[in-house]
Amino acid sequence: MTNVSHFRGYELFNDIEDRALQAYNRAMVARNISEASGDAAVKEYIELIPESEQVLVIQALQKIAGFTS
Repeated sequence: MTNVSHFRGYELFNDIEDRALQAYNRAMVARNISEASGDAAVKEYIELIPESEQVLVIQALQKIAGFTS
């Protein structure tokens, strides 16, 4: 990961220490990016997040969508 903190004006939340909150915020931003710019832009956003944290974002998206509790 690079030291970027934003993607197309969207925050990456790198400064948030609470990993659950960070993942939730990133998941919500990913949803907003999807609606505004499509799946390719979401992929670019997610790729800026360290791989070890990407799973947490995916899990947060699943929870938001109601796939998990």
